[in-house]
Amino acid sequence: GNTAGDFTTSYISVCDPDGLMTRQAESCVVSTCPAVSDTLMDRQDPEGISSYMQSVNATCVESSRAVSSPGGVPSRAATCGDPAWYNGTCHDFTVEIENNMSCTQITCPLQPLRDLIGTTGSVSSPAGGGSALIYGETVNVTCGDGARFGTSDAAGPRSALVACGCAFL
Repeated sequence: GNTAGDFTTSYISVCDPDGLMTRQAESCVVSTCPAVSDTLMDRQDPEGISSYMQSVNATCVESSRAVSSPGGVPSRAATCGDPAWYNGTCHDFTVEIENNMSCTQITCPLQPLRDLIGTTGSVSSPAGGGSALIYGETVNVTCGDGARFGTSDAAGPRSALVACGCAFL
């Protein structure tokens, strides 16, 4: 290498497209990070590749919310009350996500709806069975004799489809 002041520069030989060998100085190159990989993410800000120590914000799609996911496995079901986004910072070629968050599908447990309907009606089982709906799925609520859905008016509906969404209950 050559010495210039206190810095030592080393060179590597590179073959140019025209077949000639040239010398190029080696230098440290600041790392970049690929875009956040989250299948339920709507968008990343800024988009695409980020630079070392740059902060990024990931926004979840409408049907999901950010939940801590150590090892890539959500710690619990997501609810509408969870944040719709999470942050990360580019470090050493990887975006480190704060609190290991990831976008997780929103689910609506059926028990609170069944408790609300009580003995005045019934709630059908979801198409796939189970005790919760996935965002967008519906169940049928049927009111018993002398009850109407959402009203005390005799002309009101006796049954209704209720969808899992952020206005579920």
